[in-house]
Amino acid sequence: MSEDLEKADFFLKESHKFFDSLYEQRKRLDDKIHNMIVLSSVLTTITFGLSYFIIERNLLNKNMWLPAALLVFSVVLYCLVAFIGICTYDPTMVYFRSSKKMIEEYDLYEDQNENILTIMRRIAWNLSRDAEENREINMKKAKDLKKMLYLLFLGVSLLMVAFILVILST
Repeated sequence: MSEDLEKADFFLKESHKFFDSLYEQRKRLDDKIHNMIVLSSVLTTITFGLSYFIIERNLLNKNMWLPAALLVFSVVLYCLVAFIGICTYDPTMVYFRSSKKMIEEYDLYEDQNENILTIMRRIAWNLSRDAEENREINMKKAKDLKKMLYLLFLGVSLLMVAFILVILST
């Protein structure tokens, strides 16, 4: 029976490691998404500042429509980044099951060794299943983060081109 107990303990520990690593990955993804939301907000403010400079200097009369259009497109991209981030950012939704009911159910067994083995196997199975569900959520968040990075890069590129055009024409 001790070999079965060691085997169940091994499965439980491995399932727990898998679940914990996915939970940590989830927290890191949420932190990165949060940072992208903040960064897009800061870049929106910078872009509006540059737009105010163009309007204040009356540069729109000097064929500055291209930089102005690029600035508008970059703000739209930053807003898309923030929108995707807000839709994706959900730090509290983690799948896990309470073991209390299961432990109470199996605590009624008379053979304590069988009870421990059954509980350990069941918890390991539940942790593995919950981890798989969390992995799917993490994959979706990672794909959304990738979209956010692409949109942010494009927005920053447009901002840089607009900034260079403003500098060259003043």
